[in-house]
Amino acid sequence: MKNDKIAEEILNCINERAQEYLKEINVSVVGSSSYKVDDKESLNANSVIVSIIGDIDVSFVISYDDALLTIITEQFLDGAVENEKGLTESLSMEFANIVIGNGLTKVKRTKSLYMTPPLLIEKAQYLSSNKDSNILASKIETKDGNLLLQCIHSNQLKTKVDKVLIVDDSLIMRKKLFNYIEDLGYNIVGTANDGASAIDLAKRFRPDIITMDITMPNVNGIEAIKEIKKDNSEVKIIMITSSGQKDDILNAISNGASSYLVKPIDKEKLSKTIKDVASDDNKIDDVEF
Repeated sequence: MKNDKIAEEILNCINERAQEYLKEINVSVVGSSSYKVDDKESLNANSVIVSIIGDIDVSFVISYDDALLTIITEQFLDGAVENEKGLTESLSMEFANIVIGNGLTKVKRTKSLYMTPPLLIEKAQYLSSNKDSNILASKIETKDGNLLLQCIHSNQLKTKVDKVLIVDDSLIMRKKLFNYIEDLGYNIVGTANDGASAIDLAKRFRPDIITMDITMPNVNGIEAIKEIKKDNSEVKIIMITSSGQKDDILNAISNGASSYLVKPIDKEKLSKTIKDVASDDNKIDDVEF
């Protein structure tokens, strides 16, 4: 299949860049092997998932042996480090960001492929257990442990991680929403400070959920909804509004918005609203302020 060939090309490019980077930071690579497996390989706690969107919709999981991740962390920081979970988690995501991002530049179709930010996962939490998965895998062996790369088609993910785009012209609001949504476990694919940027990012990353401010420069939230919905009718949009914008909210809903929240934003209400729109369990009977 065409998609399988693209996925295999991406995996090979990521494998090549991973080996190059390991050698650059003085990690001794012993060997590498690529193969297909009928089911996911067992993962340790040091696993990161990145989605590739564009001509193909696949996810790549990078898993590190503990000893190898410690060496990568020490080499990256030019010295021994204390065994801090937060630090090694951060380095596991940074390594994935580097090798997958650089690996994509080697793919012939780079202009039509985009990657989402790396996301830590629990042991096999998001991976399919379907024995017909035909997962592409690649293992890099080093003297300090193994690095496992797995390529999985997104429709074979057992638990879907919703991709979220945050749109607001206020830097403070973007940071607040980012922190809240990240804490809730969603995959934030980007932030935008106006409607024009939102339209571009929505086409590029095809988020599942968008939080959208109404009043913004260049292109306002309502106009952005119209354009985004033309390209992706399935995306769920949560309007973020200030008191006194009832007519704008009604206009937004009539143009495809799924729900709304009134500033100031409360984390519990935000969590409930996102879960409701993600599960199609939201019902707007009236707009109240």
